[in-house]
Order: sequence, then C-alpha cells, then structure tokens
Amino acid sequence: MEVCYSNQEAVILIPDISGFTGFVSVADTEHAQEIIALLLESVLDNNLLDFELSEIEGDAVLFYKLKPPFTANEVIQQCNKMFQAFHKILNEFKRKNCPCQSCKKLNDMSLKFIVHYGTLGSIMVNDYCKLFGKDLIIAHRLLKNNLRFKEYILLTDAFTNRFDFARENWKQKEIMIEELGLIGTYVGMLSKPLVIH
Repeated sequence: MEVCYSNQEAVILIPDISGFTGFVSVADTEHAQEIIALLLESVLDNNLLDFELSEIEGDAVLFYKLKPPFTANEVIQQCNKMFQAFHKILNEFKRKNCPCQSCKKLNDMSLKFIVHYGTLGSIMVNDYCKLFGKDLIIAHRLLKNNLRFKEYILLTDAFTNRFDFARENWKQKEIMIEELGLIGTYVGMLSKPLVIH
C-alpha cells in the first residue's frame, strides 16, 4: 500500500452547508448549479490560512493543515470570513426575488463549521491521495449532531487543548458518537461573527 505521507498531526476544518438536500431536491438544476457553485466558491476563496483542500463533498468542504502554524483565534477568524462571504452571496440571490422553487429554499440554507485536531493518515487510490483515520471519522460524524443551532463553529476539545483558546462566550457540549464515545466540544453561535478576545 502506497501512502501520500505518513501519519501526521493536523487541523481538520469542515464548512458544511445545511439545507442543501432540500434545496437540490426542488431545484431547477441549471439555476441551482450557479448558486451552489458561488456559495462553495465563497468558502474556498476565503481560505486565508491556506488549508489544503482534500475534497468537496456535495454540501461540505474538507480542509486540512499539517503542522498548523496558526492560532485558534486565526481559525475562528477564518470561519467568520467564510461565513460572511457565504451570506453575502446568499443575500445577493435573495434580493433578486426570483420566484423559482430553488430560490424559495434559500432561507433554509445555513453554514456551520467543524474544527478538530488529530492524526491523519493517507493512502494512494490510483492517482488520488485519500485521507483516512479515526480523527477524520470524528470530524465527519460531528456534522450529524443533535445540536439545535443552525449556524455555529464547533471546536473539539482535541483542538482547544492543542491551541490557546478563550472559552468565554462558548457553550460547552458533549456529543456522543456511536463506537467512539463522548466527544467534548465548544460551540460558538454564528448569527453574527464571533468576537475574538
């Protein structure tokens, strides 16, 4: 088995668009493609910390950074920038008052972020470097949680223990992941950009 790189510590960042399935299920394909492309590009264009792009997974973007040189606040600031850019594009489409089924679903779309720190492995599948490992599974499984909030940044304890992090104004939550147990997290609401101390 060939590997792209050996197991290394990394920050995993997953911006995830909620409401994507409902949007696509009623969408005029051509119009929906334009909207989704611009929303995803708003996230990609605000990758200010130069995370590596692993893949775009429909409604989510999988970023990672090996040996991350940045702070927790810089990651939070990047999430805020992505959030603002996403809503700028979303609001531009809303202001057009398009009567199509796709545009009627725009109010149901939102953006959340999962940020985790752990070990990433990799394998080569033909010419494609595929990430894998327990920490990647944790990050993905945290997308499907029981939080009642729509737009937030979720930081795992593994991330906040590795980077200096001001915990005030963040809600501490434990999330149960089947076969992996309880994952400690801090959740910050994104109804407006989070203030950095």
